Formats: sequence, C-alpha cells, structure tokens
Amino acid sequence: MPSRFLLPWALFALVASVHVSGCSLAGYGVGSVIDNARAVKLRPGERTQVFRLDPGARLAVHLADGTVVAGTYRGLLREPEPAYRQRYGAWRDTAAMSFRPPRIGEPVTINSRETRLLRARQHGTFLGFGPVSVHFLPRGKRTASSVPIRSLSWIADSSGARISGSAISEAGDRVPVQAVALIERDRALHRVDLLDDGITAIELGGPNRGFRNAGLLVGFAVDAAILVTAAANTRSSQTSCEPTYTGTPYYARAIPVRAASDSIYLLPLARAAVAR
Repeated sequence: MPSRFLLPWALFALVASVHVSGCSLAGYGVGSVIDNARAVKLRPGERTQVFRLDPGARLAVHLADGTVVAGTYRGLLREPEPAYRQRYGAWRDTAAMSFRPPRIGEPVTINSRETRLLRARQHGTFLGFGPVSVHFLPRGKRTASSVPIRSLSWIADSSGARISGSAISEAGDRVPVQAVALIERDRALHRVDLLDDGITAIELGGPNRGFRNAGLLVGFAVDAAILVTAAANTRSSQTSCEPTYTGTPYYARAIPVRAASDSIYLLPLARAAVAR
C-alpha cells in the first residue's frame, strides 16, 4: 500500500475498530471490573479538593461529634437547600456588588465559551452559585445543571442585564455559595455541608481508573491492528479478540507492553509488523 494511503486507513481504524471487533469494549469492561474490586487508599485532604473531585471517588468526612460519613462521592448538590436560599436572599438584598445578582428562581440566560461541550446559550432558572460553578435548571428539563465559572462568558437576568463571568470570578469569596457533597453509602445519598464548621477532617481517594484505561488502550491496539492488517492484505477476515487465523499471531506484535498514552501511534507500525 502506498504510504500516502496509510494515514487515511489509520484514521479509519480509529473510528471503526470499536464497532467491528469490540476488543476495546471488552478490555474496558474487564479493566472496570478490576478497578471496582481494588481498594481505594484514602489520604488526608482539604475541602477545596472536594470541589474538583471526580464523581465515583471515595470520600470520608469526619465531624466533631465523632460521626464519619464515608462512601462514594456523587458530586455537589445543585438544587438550593432552604438554608442557602435564606442566606443568599439576605446577601442579595444588602450586597454592594458591581453587578446585580439574580434571584434564586429567576429566569436567566447563560452564555458559555465551551461550545464543544456545552450549548453556547442556554435558558433556564437560576439556582445559585457553587464553589466553581453557576447552578441552573435548564428550560424544559427536570434535572439541574451547572456551568463552570471559568467557561462562563456571561449570565443575563430576567431584565436582560448581563453579568460577565470575569466579574463573578473577581468577586471571589464575597459571593455566597452552596457546597453540599452527595455521598452514597448503602444505596442511600447523604448530604454533607462542606462549609460546616463541625468538620474536623476530610479523607479522599480515587476513583480507580488505571486498569479500565489500560484495557481500553490494549483492546484498541488489537482492534486497530486487525483492521489495518486486513486492509494491507486486501482480503476479508473475521475480526474478533481471538481471530480464526492459523498462521503467526500477527496482532500480538502490535500490543503495547504497557498502556502508554501514545499507544495510537502503533497504527503506522502495524503493517510493518505483519511484513516481518
């Protein structure tokens, strides 16, 4: 095959490998089982670390009365609790800010810079501020959502007045936020206010993703090698994790020894491996 066709075939393998042989999905599934069975080692942490913790991690919050709420972290509560509504309303009535803060429950329009991940402009109901985000209920939805303040271009209240994301960031700790962690334990969600003065210690760890990512990369390398080899030989073959091939196991040489982040670059080498 001429070298100029190698890149198009490699790109084709990137898109089609998962759908054809499924080794990537199999590797990811096996890795997920291993990760879920591994014990997570907790380490001491700070409250600010929880604000950026990935859902699925382990979190343990120690309270002054000796209570320990430990389990799987499911994120921060987006809907405003009654105490936060009251605190936010009192602040809004007296705050001397450079912008007019919207009321909780007020219709707003949110414009985000991250248009690839989020819709450029969304309409909904304002629910308040989180430690690093703006919470709102999208129009026509039943589940609250949030937009990171770092990606917020502006938010407009019901009168059309716009508040820039930079203005909210500059306001810093003068803006009241709700920081209630959702911790799943025994199939029940427990709410823990991370701003509570009664918290004496926080431990966190995980989530474990090493084996699932490694399995995905190894499976992807197998899928890609199978497809590229089939294209190079211009003949159809049965693509599976255990192909019906009686000769030398050509796909084995394309499997990386370790799941490195650049494993996809093994694609141009697959044809050369077969030719040996």
